[in-house]
Amino acid sequence: MASLLAPLVLVLNDLDPSPAPEDVKAGWIGFGLFLILLVVIGLLGWSLKRHLRQVETNRRTGVFGDAPEVPADAGTTSRRA
Repeated sequence: MASLLAPLVLVLNDLDPSPAPEDVKAGWIGFGLFLILLVVIGLLGWSLKRHLRQVETNRRTGVFGDAPEVPADAGTTSRRA
């Protein structure tokens, strides 16, 4: 079966030649889009970090219905006489 497809592949390659490697360039537009995507990903990560900190703070204060966490040293007061 593969020997029957070989001539077909050769004919199709002659009809639609691919460009030479030196003819294909990304250019400044591709580089600019790459930089924009890096900035967008950085902003999304920064926003995610802020939201996760806010959720953790709300969890500790009992916003979600749980009992608020009390720090371990909050109940002990040491006074020196």
